[in-house]
Amino acid sequence: MLDNPHPYLVDILRQSSDFSRKSNGAFDVTVQPVWELWNRTHREHKQIDPQSLSNACRAVDWRRIEILDSQIKIHPRTEITLNGIAQGYAADRAAEALLTYGIKNALLDTGEISAFGHSKEDTSKEYTSTAGASKQWQVGIQHPRIDSAYVAIAGLDNRCLATSGDYESGFDEEHKNHHLLDPATGRSPSDVSSVSVVAPDATTADALSTAAFVMGLEDGSNFVRRTQGADALFVLKSGRVLKTDGFPLVTEGESRS
Repeated sequence: MLDNPHPYLVDILRQSSDFSRKSNGAFDVTVQPVWELWNRTHREHKQIDPQSLSNACRAVDWRRIEILDSQIKIHPRTEITLNGIAQGYAADRAAEALLTYGIKNALLDTGEISAFGHSKEDTSKEYTSTAGASKQWQVGIQHPRIDSAYVAIAGLDNRCLATSGDYESGFDEEHKNHHLLDPATGRSPSDVSSVSVVAPDATTADALSTAAFVMGLEDGSNFVRRTQGADALFVLKSGRVLKTDGFPLVTEGESRS
């Protein structure tokens, strides 16, 4: 139990609960016990024990958090990780502060990207994209298998960007088991390498990229499409790159020098 929680904590937990409800639990901040089991097993150079994994999954349920302005109550055995939303939330709060001080153009990187306004008016760096905007901020999307390469460039048409990938924190060299875990099974999804989402705010982009990764290509794409102003780019384990229609992809032929 936490009395007098900071308003930011109340806000982020309420938004987390909302994303959990909308995603039918694919996004769940109470997945921490499952991650801790995988991390401990990896450190000890052991194989995951199915019964221990099943027990850890039983401790996961976003509905066990009661959120009030004056108090946060957490069910016994419930543990929280904000890894799937906190970076986006931080980007939004930083952007909010800059806007308060009259900053009109900014690109912020807190691990996820918040962008508003446009980049500097240098025609040598001016791009057009499939979204049709010019002088927009552009961000490279990390290739999930090549450290020094981008898989695509997104033109941020006053939207924010977040990426969830199997390459950031893994438990094996094959990228089969990693920090992105399905709360229902306790295991990493098998068909997706990364999901990048653009949305009107970074909190939404961050949570959607996490949920869409867990849900997979078809369900994840549909989930993103149901969110106003959101689009996604998926990189599959096979190497295929697929996107929703409105994803603001910048292609080489559409750049101007």
